[in-house]
Amino acid sequence: PDATESWSAMFEQMKAYKKKFGDCLVPQRYYPNPQLGTWVHTQRRHFKMHKDGKKSSMTDEKIKNLNSIGFVWSAKVPWKPNVESNDRDESESGENASDYDSNIGTDDGDEDKKPRAI
Repeated sequence: PDATESWSAMFEQMKAYKKKFGDCLVPQRYYPNPQLGTWVHTQRRHFKMHKDGKKSSMTDEKIKNLNSIGFVWSAKVPWKPNVESNDRDESESGENASDYDSNIGTDDGDEDKKPRAI
């Protein structure tokens, strides 16, 4: 498949995610579909490059399509523990992304670590 077909296929996966969870906040390390998390991260990076006038694969058409589904361009969203949207990271094995280092807004997702001495 060419790049346009690949982008369109991932966009369809993004729309399915939005339909299931009600938002476009795919964790970068989204274990049920790692390719989608990587793709979302890439779209944000290429959008910034496009905005800064640098060469990127981002186009006005892609921006329009992503905006039409409420795509979130900035990943700097505070992590909200204990909310039902955290359930989106469960895989079929019952593991949850909070078991890994995918928590947004933390250094490494390991909340059991003791604070570093200053």
